Amino acid sequence: MDSWFRKSKIGLLATGLSVGNEALKKNLATKLIQMRGIPAKFAQMKALSESEESQLWKEALAEIEPLANEDIEEILLETNPNLFNLLKLDSTQKPFPASIGQVHKAIQKDGSFVALKIRYPGIEKQILEDTTMLGMAGKLFSMLKEGFALNEYQRTLSSELAKEMDYTIEASNQSKFYNHFEKQERIIIPKPNLNLSLDNLLCQEWISSESALSFLNHCTTKNKTEFGDLICEFYFESFFNLGIVHTDPN
Repeated sequence: MDSWFRKSKIGLLATGLSVGNEALKKNLATKLIQMRGIPAKFAQMKALSESEESQLWKEALAEIEPLANEDIEEILLETNPNLFNLLKLDSTQKPFPASIGQVHKAIQKDGSFVALKIRYPGIEKQILEDTTMLGMAGKLFSMLKEGFALNEYQRTLSSELAKEMDYTIEASNQSKFYNHFEKQERIIIPKPNLNLSLDNLLCQEWISSESALSFLNHCTTKNKTEFGDLICEFYFESFFNLGIVHTDPN
C-alpha cells in the first residue's frame, strides 16, 4: 500500500473512531489493526491500559484475521526450504497474529511441538515508514501529550523497532533468559532453537499457557499473592543478576 494512501486511510479510520457509535468504532478499530505496523502496536498498548476504551481494543485485536497457512508455508519455503523436512504446521491450532508477525504451532519429526514466529513480508519497510505518522497515530490513540518530544521519540522508536524486527536478536536474548532461569521451577522460559531461527523467523519450544489476566480473574487470593511475588522475583532477578529486562512476560 502506497504510504500516502495508507496515511489517508488511517486518517479516515481515526475520524470514524472519534464520532461513531460503539459498533462502528469496533469495526473501524478492527480494520485499523488489520493494517498492522504502528497502528497495531498502539492498539496493543491501548488494550493493556486502564482507559475506558481498553475493552474495545481488546475485542478488536481478538478479531484480527491471520495470514492463511498457505501464505505462511510460502514464506517458510522462501526462508528455508529444508524446514518442511524438519517440521509441519499444526492446522488444529489457530495462529496468533500480531503487529509484526504471527505465531504458529508446528510439529517436529520427533513429535514435539515448537512455536514459529514468522515476520510478515514487507513489514520492515512499512513499520519504518509508519514512524513518520507517529504524531497522527499518537493523537488517534490519545497517547501523546502537549510538549511531547516527538522527533526524539521517532528516532528512538525507529531504532528499537529495527531491532525488534530482527528475530535473531530476540532468539539470542531468549537464550540468555532460558539459560539463566533453566533451574527455576516456577519460572519457565521456552527454549529457542538458534539453528532454525533467522532474522524473519523465530523457532522456540511450544509451552501451553494461560494469560495472566485470565488466571487472575478466577484464582484465589493466595494465588494472586503468589503471582505478584513471582512477577517481582522475575523482574528483580532479570534486572539485577541477568542485566536484561523482559517487556512481554506471559
